[in-house]
Amino acid sequence: LQRGDLEALALPLLAPSIDAFGRVLASAGLASRPADAVLLVGGSSRLPLVAREVGRALGRPVGIHAHPKYPVALGAALTAARLGAGAPAGAVPPIGATEPGSSPPSRGWRGAAGRLRRRS
Repeated sequence: LQRGDLEALALPLLAPSIDAFGRVLASAGLASRPADAVLLVGGSSRLPLVAREVGRALGRPVGIHAHPKYPVALGAALTAARLGAGAPAGAVPPIGATEPGSSPPSRGWRGAAGRLRRRS
């Protein structure tokens, strides 16, 4: 299987995800305030096709976490810890959200920025 063959198979599967991301930005009121860059995480971010298509669709540079599976595992661990602490499943806030009176998480975009690498 050559890269071109893989990309031809993956592109139709990637397009709906990119469209959904655009809808999420719009519904969050962020479409009119474009981000400076996009940070990709997760195993699929290792495919150059993903970075290229996300960057093309959003018109922004794309960074890829040096260890793309780490943020996914960290998010799962934090969510599991919150659920284990007795929070009902529907009440678990998104990772990075702060509750009243709490401080922002110590790990996040600023901590990840030093571990980014850019793909074209």
